[in-house]
Amino acid sequence: MNGVQLKGSASSVSEVVITKVAGPEALATWLELPQVVLPSGSAYVPPLRLTERTRLSRTRNPFFKHSEAEFFIAFRNGQPVGRISAQVNSRHLARHKDGQGQFGFFESIDDQSVANALLNHAARWLRERGMRGMTGPFNLSINEECGVLVQGFDNAPTVMMPYSAPWQGKLAEAAGLAPVMDLHAYRMSTQTIPPVIRWLADSAFADSAISIRSFDKRNFDAELAILVDIFNDSWYDNWGFIPFEVSDLHFLFGDLKLFLRSHYGKFVCIDGVPVGFAFAVPNINEIISNYNGRLLPLNWIKLVIALGLERFRTGRLPLLGLRKEYQGSSRGAALFAALVKVSIEDIRAYRLDWIEFSWILASNRPLITFLNAHFGLPSQIYRLYGRTFDDGG
Repeated sequence: MNGVQLKGSASSVSEVVITKVAGPEALATWLELPQVVLPSGSAYVPPLRLTERTRLSRTRNPFFKHSEAEFFIAFRNGQPVGRISAQVNSRHLARHKDGQGQFGFFESIDDQSVANALLNHAARWLRERGMRGMTGPFNLSINEECGVLVQGFDNAPTVMMPYSAPWQGKLAEAAGLAPVMDLHAYRMSTQTIPPVIRWLADSAFADSAISIRSFDKRNFDAELAILVDIFNDSWYDNWGFIPFEVSDLHFLFGDLKLFLRSHYGKFVCIDGVPVGFAFAVPNINEIISNYNGRLLPLNWIKLVIALGLERFRTGRLPLLGLRKEYQGSSRGAALFAALVKVSIEDIRAYRLDWIEFSWILASNRPLITFLNAHFGLPSQIYRLYGRTFDDGG
């Protein structure tokens, strides 16, 4: 991040041609590219192409109402060998005022010249828009998939989590990018609740003012508004934070919200007022792992049946928050434990084998230390990289 140049000779970069994604043929190439560059037999689960097309849509994705992005594919000898996005996130700039552009969807064959060409191209695009550096990968923001997988390659990603080739992080660092933050994911068995969680939760429930209620799906928008308000208050001081809006969650949930159940979400309340929440979602990657990203002709029927009848055995808890005034206190620890205990017990009742807590910032040392001690080591670690620009751009 100290003004370093991206490495690689002009001759090696010249062998790679970078083109902008424009038109249906280029978009199809973009969507298929991870399966081209990833090693055979990897744990990667192709996301539904319909979902990915919607994500890149400038008319349907609310990201494009406030921010700008472009998408690029690398070709060598006419064959696709990598991809990347570059984005100017106005919400990030308004919150942090750091002049940092962002890149995302960084995928490359195991070839340094390809990685260099992609990262150079993204950097140039961002410099042209006045950015002083770049961080990533963010697909498309910190509130979506982000990071390069650096540990846990044998584990298939859960819903809305990325997957990377084992060489991806090494290529980024060899290109002159420096690690800036790690993100940890934990997979927790629903069969055993650690004694410390039970003890803390019991201390919470001994207080008559504390209660837990389920998410009221009948008042979906109003409940989302409460959740977003708590989340933004809870995460405000965290590294890289940008606020959520209700429309963001509507988009991220997409058609999945039709299948969400009230028991997936929990609010912990004091005197009936929500002060914290936990929200879990079905791990649809478990269901679609053999769909190859396609819903037609019959996969959509299989997916609807599996979600409607809750025929999944794993889940992910992507949203968790506790109002700032309770963080770092013994009462806050009890509130957190109560949320976790009730959520796990409810999940177990629906026969889920495990649930993934993801992700946790590595800078949150107290929580990382607690989770490592009582839930085991992380199942995956993701890494964000960055650099500042110099005259070489």
